[in-house]
Amino acid sequence: MKPLRILLALLIVTGSINSEETFGFKERGNVVVRGYKFRLVSTEEDKDRGTIGVFAFRWEGDRPVKLYGFGPPQKGRFEVRFEQFSRLREGSWQELPVFYCGTGAEVHPLKPKTDFRLLIPLWRFAKEPQEKGDKGIVKIPGDGISLLSDPFPLPVVPSKPKSNKTE
Repeated sequence: MKPLRILLALLIVTGSINSEETFGFKERGNVVVRGYKFRLVSTEEDKDRGTIGVFAFRWEGDRPVKLYGFGPPQKGRFEVRFEQFSRLREGSWQELPVFYCGTGAEVHPLKPKTDFRLLIPLWRFAKEPQEKGDKGIVKIPGDGISLLSDPFPLPVVPSKPKSNKTE
């Protein structure tokens, strides 16, 4: 049996795959795993990119997790790339489409059992009308895996970016 199939079988048997909830995301070949902390803790304003979500992140695996970004983590902060967004409205999750050109992003390892702050522009939520009771979730791809944030209440996005550099 190939190593990837063995890993997938172990993840299914141990319940590490979150197959019951997709939060509206269309799976694109990555395995959604558990064993990490990923939740919105604050926001920051950026004059060019609008509202930036600051997410507490901790990978509990034994090896580093590899995430896409434009540079390695600096002082415990990491700017994620290729993020995806989904919104809960009236009991149904809906993925909010994003299109990327992909230039310049690379995979960077984040040490296990270490606290990080992931910086994720939340511009996509600002492009949609928000209603009371809406919730958001962010999905980030790693090297063969996908990580889902804890759902968070909307609106958390008071401003739109001044440019389309993030699209």
